[in-house]
Amino acid sequence: MARGTITWHRPAAIALSIAAATAGCRAPQEAWIARAVAAGDHGRVRVALTERVSQQPATGRGRKLDRTYVLDRMSLALATLADGYGQHGDLVFEELFDVLRTHGINADKTITSVVINEGVKTWKGEPFEQALAFHYAAVHYAQQGQWGNARAAADNSLFYLRDFGENQSGHRKSQQYLVDEAVRDEEYLGHGYRAVESNFALGYLMHGIASTMLDRRKEASDHLNKVARLNPTLQSCVDRIGAGDENVILLVDYGRGPTKIGTGPDAAIARFVPATPSDGRRLIVATSDRGDKEAFAAVCDVNTMARDHMWHSLEGVRIAKSHIGTALLIAGAAVTTHGGHRRNEDATYAGMGMLLAGLLAKAGAHADTRHCELLPQRIYVAPVRIISASTTISLEVEGARSSRMILTGIEPPPPGHKPLLRYVRLVSVGAAAPPWADSGRIYYTNESAPTAVSADLPYILGGACVRPPSHHVLKRYQDAGFLGHMTLGQLEELYQLEGIRTRAETPQSQPARHLLEGGDSLVAPYAGTAGFARIFCQRHPAYEPRSTPVRNLAEQLRRTTGNVERR
Repeated sequence: MARGTITWHRPAAIALSIAAATAGCRAPQEAWIARAVAAGDHGRVRVALTERVSQQPATGRGRKLDRTYVLDRMSLALATLADGYGQHGDLVFEELFDVLRTHGINADKTITSVVINEGVKTWKGEPFEQALAFHYAAVHYAQQGQWGNARAAADNSLFYLRDFGENQSGHRKSQQYLVDEAVRDEEYLGHGYRAVESNFALGYLMHGIASTMLDRRKEASDHLNKVARLNPTLQSCVDRIGAGDENVILLVDYGRGPTKIGTGPDAAIARFVPATPSDGRRLIVATSDRGDKEAFAAVCDVNTMARDHMWHSLEGVRIAKSHIGTALLIAGAAVTTHGGHRRNEDATYAGMGMLLAGLLAKAGAHADTRHCELLPQRIYVAPVRIISASTTISLEVEGARSSRMILTGIEPPPPGHKPLLRYVRLVSVGAAAPPWADSGRIYYTNESAPTAVSADLPYILGGACVRPPSHHVLKRYQDAGFLGHMTLGQLEELYQLEGIRTRAETPQSQPARHLLEGGDSLVAPYAGTAGFARIFCQRHPAYEPRSTPVRNLAEQLRRTTGNVERR
């Protein structure tokens, strides 16, 4: 072979290898996580994401953020809420809130989607994903009655948006339209929009709820009125919140949020496609205290947000890379061909350099299709009134049998106290609801519903009590005629022998998976959540002791009393 021919093949192979490696560096999405959340298996997802976050390097002054720092924490935050453990999500929400709040706000009060750390792009999500992250932070604080923090988080969700207006047909300009305009006019993305107030009705509603709880009446009225103007179908919900007659406010999520894909030349243009279709189905709510049912319209349709260019970032650099890369490839091929024919090694290498630069530029032009897969398709807000902890609340999206869920164990606030807020993630797959979701019966006494079941013995000894040991709990066992000679220290030792964690390590710690689901934790989720229903509203297999003392005591109790679990 001629020397020029050999020179051409080796650099070309290297260039193609590097470009292929660059193009393939994006980690594949973990589809099982989104499927598990849709099916209500939030505990498995929460524990898996907790492990992932714990393995990331610590951040701090002068340290880089991991590329998926925000994405992983947003996913964990949503899984924590869905599993009913919102009271243990402080740390992850603080980390998420800090990055979103302190990075990327532009001079015109609009928001960016990446943080640049020494040339590395760290995912922050599209603007609509960031607004929803702030919303869920508000939900997190509201569930704990921290209404000042909830108001601050909701306020941060109402950043300005970039509005490029409508096209000649009177429709909202699409991402493709913006790309075409940006190709024609290099300055279009910088001057073609106007900064406008947010149209995020859910953010205004959460702000209005928090302001109402803080007795900021004028502020609450202003935000609630904006909700009704943006979506008149929410007027009844707004009126009920403003009147303050309800003592429980439910934030209810349904469906799977849209999926992000790359389209256009070199897959450089990001587009979201629905996973759960949008429609006008309402949430049907009924309480056992009242026989009638109420219907609530969705406050937020995430598919709609994801379609609107105002809720997208403007990745003009990425698009430019694609076109520059194409030009470099054309020029490089010409120079390389010319050098090969002339046996000109310098020209050949120059052409290879241009080809390599072009391939790398095109590889880098692919849209970043990472997105938060745990977002719902729609969000409802339902204010209700309950009379007692025995009141049950049934929820179901019209025509979606799998979504039916019965909430139990919610203790209503005393008269004169602020309403409770509870977050619920409905099941969105299957022909019918899973048995635990519409059982409506609590089978195990737990710290969130301590009197729901007449349980005389701990679960680890054959009973139905999974409350952490305490003087009060031990007295209850002894009043029923069991464990009469046992001290609290001895009871606690039984749990230690089994390796069971009776408390979270710190108030901010993520609890391990619950004992009833094969884990080693007694920490209970909030009553009135999907996690509570999944753990406590179905029967689980009998406990198999690991240590000899617990095994012997459980066997002794079984022989002398039979099955002591009160069913």
